[in-house]
Amino acid sequence: TFEQWIGSPGKADLNRDGRIDRADYELSLKGQAPSGGVQTAFEVTARVGAFDQFGGVLNFQPSPPVEVLADAKITGPDGKDVTLVGLRELLGRVYTLDQRRLLITLEAGGDPNQPKTRSVRALSATESPELTDNQILVLVRDPGQIRDFDRRIAPAPGPGVRVTQNTKIVNENGTTAGVNNLVPGVRVKVTGTKITMGGMDEGTLTADTITILGGEPFKMEGIVAQVNTADRTITLESAPAQPIDKQAFIADSKGNKITLDDLRNRLKSTPSLRIVVIFNQFGPGIVRMEIVDPQTPRTFRPEEMVIDGQKVSFKDGEAGQILLVFAAPPSVKVPEGTPIVDAQGQTKALGDLKGNRVIIEGEAVGGVQTAKRVQAIQSATKMDLQVLVGDFDGEGAENDVRVMAKDQAGVQIAAPLRVFLDAKPMPEILKDLGA
Repeated sequence: TFEQWIGSPGKADLNRDGRIDRADYELSLKGQAPSGGVQTAFEVTARVGAFDQFGGVLNFQPSPPVEVLADAKITGPDGKDVTLVGLRELLGRVYTLDQRRLLITLEAGGDPNQPKTRSVRALSATESPELTDNQILVLVRDPGQIRDFDRRIAPAPGPGVRVTQNTKIVNENGTTAGVNNLVPGVRVKVTGTKITMGGMDEGTLTADTITILGGEPFKMEGIVAQVNTADRTITLESAPAQPIDKQAFIADSKGNKITLDDLRNRLKSTPSLRIVVIFNQFGPGIVRMEIVDPQTPRTFRPEEMVIDGQKVSFKDGEAGQILLVFAAPPSVKVPEGTPIVDAQGQTKALGDLKGNRVIIEGEAVGGVQTAKRVQAIQSATKMDLQVLVGDFDGEGAENDVRVMAKDQAGVQIAAPLRVFLDAKPMPEILKDLGA
């Protein structure tokens, strides 16, 4: 039953989804939950995926897949142990979302972008657990989220949240913010009302308050040039200039191809522009550069580096080669308690980082780049690959291969490797290798 109907008689056209396409005025309707619906409060903290200003819907980024370690304990809602395949089949036989929930306990101190677990438990429909800091609740909309081939569970992105004219958007300190602050990657806390009809219905979420907790995330890598232990800041060396491939694809903000001279002129006239740069994965150089459209929010892929136009310049190199030159990066604040680890996961002191190559992940807080995690990594001037064939999974040696990388000192490199497999049939590969 509606409490209020504001407006006078008029007309409106509805589209196929039942939304108003055109109307003489806007009606504000306020009422109770639909018959049979259950209304509850909700709270969610996540990073913004995109904000649809036309539909008024805030979407979130999905969390990274969780690796289920080989010795993990996996239990069904009855408390009995199951395999990862068995868990997927079990959840595929139930048809209400409250029976498709997994309580996952994450390993402490690990990389937040590569979470691992030794405990996965399927919840019964009546359980409402209180989560600890290292636990997450995963809703399995599709049993395919449970992947046995790489032993990972991929959390599904949460449902979109409706943002209305009554939704308050504020910063963490209580000051007023706006929808223009809801850019991809920003971390927010959303509280509001959820109406659920039961079964597989995830419910309709409407935001009462959106609190902006952190700025746009960043990730940088380089050699530490300076460490200020008093201010707890570190400064990286400037990245080396990169040659721009003569066949590189250069595009404007709409994806239309332009020349490198066009790009240089636009950055010179509008230094506030940002560009996306993609590096050659198989050697030095840049293979793609594209202007970012500030009016179209988007989620960037891992291989895309987003750079402020005012932080790069162009330089003529040898044989007509054009180089992209990077400005010195700003100092990064490393708050007390920020995890600082080496390649083996052992804790390091801030003052020991000078001269180390590091990967810094964090977010802009109040305009200051603030680290959430710092990892020192090994640097190798030479890499030797050892390829071993054997029975590593107990199912025969014909489908197993193990690749090990060692540095110039013969020490195994303790870092993830990306292996590119040739598309040729194995006999042709062996022939090419002379084997």
